[in-house]
Amino acid sequence: NVKVNLPEINQSNYKFLPLEEGVINYGLGAIKGVGETAAYHIEEIRIDKGRFASIEDFCSKVNLTTVNSGTIESLICSGCFDNISKKTRLENLKFLNNYISQGHKKQIDIASGQSELFSENADTIAKVESFSPETLYKPTNDELTKERKVLGCYLSNHPINVYKSELSEMKLKSLIEINNSILNSENSKFNSIISGVIIDSRSQKISKNKFITIYKVDDGSQQINVSFYEDKYLKYKGSLQEDHVLFFSGEVYIDDYDSQLSMRAEKLYTLTEAREKYSKHLSIVLSSELISKEKIHDIKNIIDKHDSGNTRVVLSYKTRDFIAPINADKEIYVKITDNLLSDIKSITGDDSVSIKYQ
Repeated sequence: NVKVNLPEINQSNYKFLPLEEGVINYGLGAIKGVGETAAYHIEEIRIDKGRFASIEDFCSKVNLTTVNSGTIESLICSGCFDNISKKTRLENLKFLNNYISQGHKKQIDIASGQSELFSENADTIAKVESFSPETLYKPTNDELTKERKVLGCYLSNHPINVYKSELSEMKLKSLIEINNSILNSENSKFNSIISGVIIDSRSQKISKNKFITIYKVDDGSQQINVSFYEDKYLKYKGSLQEDHVLFFSGEVYIDDYDSQLSMRAEKLYTLTEAREKYSKHLSIVLSSELISKEKIHDIKNIIDKHDSGNTRVVLSYKTRDFIAPINADKEIYVKITDNLLSDIKSITGDDSVSIKYQ
């Protein structure tokens, strides 16, 4: 197996190049929005003026016409600056115009000899702060979406990984497990529920006036082509959005034409809808050491904001010696969303909130 590293502004060249055995650096020229001229220029500046210490340093060294704002935006989204920036990718996008303005000013000052701060030594000796494995940058799902747009795939992480333990509770098989089940079984087709994110789509004509829409779905282990016939597409098109975790129900098989894992979809669920349909209850454990009357009041307010759902809430009280259920005056039901879970976890702690599935 060959591992492809994220592009890195102080290591990557125009082309994909091996870093060590089994490891390849992603090429700058393959990042959407960068291009050959800009990629080679970045290489040349790095050789001539030394490693880049920060995005600000980068913008003060490169030709900002050759490497324009769109190019730098693509570099940020790809993760190129992760190792030399303490800001998140989204924060760097927000401050990009400032970086470029400062870079222009510094270049003008240097050209006119007005800045003594930028001597030849300062240009060639850039101190780059390295990140330890414990502090490696972890992009948000929004940042992963932008990463995929410019790289063509998720490299640093996968949006579905946030929900791995929950999907395990649902007893869902990964796409690679389903693929292997088909290959190693006499049963070449069977109904299943899969989860993943849409990364591409296309329409295909199947008769004079009939089309199907085929979505490429990725779960981090493999990809599958999920087909929606027109009636199903019209029913679910509002939920068929890229980079969101979705659940597809239908018949899975290996396509005879292209040997790809495929599904003819019958039903589609968003993450919230899947939680509504399959969850048994939401467990919230209140620790005697961490909880107070004020925090209980805050939890009640959070639950009240999400009381439109069908999932029962089970409250428990935990001491050092035992865990006991809390009997409420009436059953409590919520609609489970990521916002609900994160709000409650901010009070009780991550390990005190869990969704239980049938």
